Amino acid sequence: MRKFLIAVLLIAALAVCSMPVSAEHYWNYDIKFGAGFGTIEIGSFNMSAWAAAPAINIALNNDPLEQFINYQSGWADARNDSDFSGVYKVMWDENYIYFLEDRNDDHVNLSGDGTQPWMTDGSLIFTQVDSADGTMNRDGVSIHVFYSVGNGSGAIGGHVQARVCNIFESSREVIDIPGAKIASTLKPGGFIVEIAVPWSFYKEYTPAFVPGAGTIMGLSYVVHDSDADDPGHEKQFCYAVDNDMLPDVPGGYDFGGWGTLELLAAPVVTIPAEIVEEAPAPVAEVLVPTPRAAEPVSAAPAPQTNDAIFIFAILAAISAGMIIRKKSTAK
Repeated sequence: MRKFLIAVLLIAALAVCSMPVSAEHYWNYDIKFGAGFGTIEIGSFNMSAWAAAPAINIALNNDPLEQFINYQSGWADARNDSDFSGVYKVMWDENYIYFLEDRNDDHVNLSGDGTQPWMTDGSLIFTQVDSADGTMNRDGVSIHVFYSVGNGSGAIGGHVQARVCNIFESSREVIDIPGAKIASTLKPGGFIVEIAVPWSFYKEYTPAFVPGAGTIMGLSYVVHDSDADDPGHEKQFCYAVDNDMLPDVPGGYDFGGWGTLELLAAPVVTIPAEIVEEAPAPVAEVLVPTPRAAEPVSAAPAPQTNDAIFIFAILAAISAGMIIRKKSTAK
């Protein structure tokens, strides 16, 4: 019995040693974002379609989340809201996760592309998912959505890529996203970008992941603004970057210290009472009587016995009078 227990303990120890070391996750639950439910037609720039998504308002000063922001480059010491401000939103449905940037920018730079968005006007959106069965640690694989407002040829249109990082392997690569969509357009004093990334891309790296209402993801933004005509790493900030929170791996903030994103359920649509039409009162059923069949016309009732005797007496008197008259005429 003792040998059996020792063997069991030895097997368990070997199993634990063979498992990959799971680093502590680095999501900051004080930073909470929400993704509205709905389908976005990329390139329509229909702002009403994004109404279900809570706005992530970004300003260079007086941001409620400013304590969680690490300003870098030109914004580290001098920040001017007239230079940059914007609204980000996230939506989702069964097939895609959607990202919106609506930026006010005093100088739109269309150079560069999504492979290096820090060299132009663009952003990095860090996303990370858990597998449904918990087989992959949160710090395993993260997908960073890279995009530029320019199309890579100096014109508006947008360009999107993904950097896939693996904390266990300390690896990263920038690749195309099969099935991804992006569109950008200029507006007075800035630009708008819409992006769709298929969930199937996430499932390539975390097969058990199933998006649904209530799902929590890791999310962080690294926003870049380049006011130079030549590509340049000018100004940027990162949400939730805290070196004390980050794993000791190359790339630092690329792997942790993010906020959280909750996939929200579809809103329940209710009709206000004032526009609900009252149901019409039920109409009383009118019963129309079924017409009766016409009754046959019957002959006049036969005279009663006393009436017949009276009529016979009159006829007899008339006959007698006629006989007496004939006899008088014969004389």
